[in-house]
Amino acid sequence: MENYNSICEYLISNKYSILISFLSTVIGAFLGFFFALIIYWLGNRNVRKNKLKAEKEKAYNTLKRFSLLLESIIKTCRLQNEHFDSHAKDLLEKPLDFHFPQILATNDRERLTESDDIELYYSFMQFDIENDNKFRDYKNIFNHADFLQKHYHDLIIQNEKHQSFLHNDLKIVRDNLLAIVIRVGLIQKDIQFASPNEYLSNPEFQFLERYRNVYFSLKGNGFTNFEPYRDKFLIPFQLELFEKLTNQLHADELSSYIATALTRMDNVQVNSIDHAANFSGLNEDENINCALEYFVKINNKINEITSHNRVDVREP
Repeated sequence: MENYNSICEYLISNKYSILISFLSTVIGAFLGFFFALIIYWLGNRNVRKNKLKAEKEKAYNTLKRFSLLLESIIKTCRLQNEHFDSHAKDLLEKPLDFHFPQILATNDRERLTESDDIELYYSFMQFDIENDNKFRDYKNIFNHADFLQKHYHDLIIQNEKHQSFLHNDLKIVRDNLLAIVIRVGLIQKDIQFASPNEYLSNPEFQFLERYRNVYFSLKGNGFTNFEPYRDKFLIPFQLELFEKLTNQLHADELSSYIATALTRMDNVQVNSIDHAANFSGLNEDENINCALEYFVKINNKINEITSHNRVDVREP
């Protein structure tokens, strides 16, 4: 009983010190937890801030790369248009010749059509925050990109087809030119066989020899320019043929070769002139200019928004 009374007296006399000790422990634990929470929050805040900074830096670099791609396309399209325009002038000046346009070695238009991905889209959305039409603007980039890629691809395919048709038609012209000169030689042999001592003074032999010499003088320059063959050999030969040759069969045979060659030349000339129209004045083409001017606008916008927002990193 005495021990019990002693304990009660001790608790009563020390009740405030126990309470203070308990409160001190609780407050200390709370303050420790509170400061630990603050340290954790600050550390996590720095992690989030560094992550946002890294993401924004990545978006910035994505847009700047995209800007360089747009600049390259604007430049190369203008330059390619000039090359195509020169090609068109060559075709109109000499439609019976082989002409090969200068094609720039670049795949930037194709790269642009393939660059529509989540990373680029996110970069646009993150930087161009204040633009209510940013999604529409982003979509229009690739609408124009698809048009340009298809347009220039179609021009290159058209040129390849034209070169193929040109090669086939001019091969027929060459074959008929060769057939004409071979047949002329055979007719001369017949004249020589009929008059071995007088064939050199024979008017028909002289007529054929004159045009045979014209052919070989032109052939010395190769088959790179077919207009002289038409103007100096085929047309004048055709005009004199039935007047100079007494053998109707010989005249008909030679006339058939000449007509085939001239018909093919006419086809080549018409096709070359029509083909030239597709490559002429592309720098004045309304649709191409619309696409390129839109790229200029977007590129200027990219430079503007990235210069304002590169280091502006804020927590959401």
